[in-house]
Amino acid sequence: MADLAALVKHHEENAVRAKAVSRLFVLIFLLYPSLTNKIFEAFVCRDLGHGHMVLEADYTVDCNSTEYAALATFCTALVMLWPVGMPTALFVAMFRVRKKIKAGEPDTLETFGFVLGDYDRDHWYWEVIELSRKLILAGLIGLVGRGSIAQAVVATVIAFLFFAVSVREQPYKKSTMNWIKLFSEFQIFGVLLMCIVLQGRPSASTP
Repeated sequence: MADLAALVKHHEENAVRAKAVSRLFVLIFLLYPSLTNKIFEAFVCRDLGHGHMVLEADYTVDCNSTEYAALATFCTALVMLWPVGMPTALFVAMFRVRKKIKAGEPDTLETFGFVLGDYDRDHWYWEVIELSRKLILAGLIGLVGRGSIAQAVVATVIAFLFFAVSVREQPYKKSTMNWIKLFSEFQIFGVLLMCIVLQGRPSASTP
């Protein structure tokens, strides 16, 4: 009886721990996009002319000042901790228990239930791929050549690569979800392609 009671207690503790971790993942995923965008805003400066660079999010911040240098250093550390560090930590945590995920171990599936979602078990890592896509297209790509054709071209190529990978892997359990995913990825690619076309057109004032 003592062994049975200990086993039940151990199972209950695992269930509570799994639910707590799962809810933590929900909170992290809700905060990830907004916090990531806020962090990357610290690296976007605007030239007002005559070498006067100000932070686009706050014109009172001079990008040539020592205060901004300290801010940029701090935000660089935040990038490594949050936009890059969080997906990396998630991948490492899931990689350690990947065999249990593939085997369908209940406590492990409950712990990572929100992350696994509708993906099949062979694609346990796919949410990390999605986070990486969002990090590149919504964060990193905005730091180089902002508003330029080159930026649009790079973003279009990256979007097409993610579309191609989705076509090849089809990570969802249901075929309908895979088709929805492919349609959304192709839509992003199409929008970016249109941006290249529009940016490449000569303006009306051009002789």
